[in-house]
Amino acid sequence: DYSFASGNFGDTEALEVKTALKKVKNACDFANVPLVGFANPSNIEKMIEESKASIEINAVEKLLEKIAKNEAVAYGREEVKKAVEMGAVEKLLILNDMVKEEKDIIKKAEEMGAKIMFVSKFHEGGEKLSALGGVAAFLRYRIS
Repeated sequence: DYSFASGNFGDTEALEVKTALKKVKNACDFANVPLVGFANPSNIEKMIEESKASIEINAVEKLLEKIAKNEAVAYGREEVKKAVEMGAVEKLLILNDMVKEEKDIIKKAEEMGAKIMFVSKFHEGGEKLSALGGVAAFLRYRIS
């Protein structure tokens, strides 16, 4: 269902895109062939950000699908905290601007082997996660 990356979900994919684009640029430089507009540095950064946003949006959409199907997920601070304490969290989704206030939940989830995805509030995925309390989790098993 998911492509889990170590650390922040999406960073590995973003790095792969950036690396591939650098290879294209280097090949064009070596062959003395001008790059077409897509590969200038500002466009590369934009493509990486859009790719990361797409990964975050897809994760939130998958979460909403699981909620609709009554599958093993938790959302809202109290429910997620309970799931983390039980070691049930496979993957934690949290808004970037909640990191400081929820650092204990994040730390405990990492200790329990959960993957962490920091979601930007500046796209529709972040807005939807915010409506769920800003923090949610895919669970290894149901907790209630």
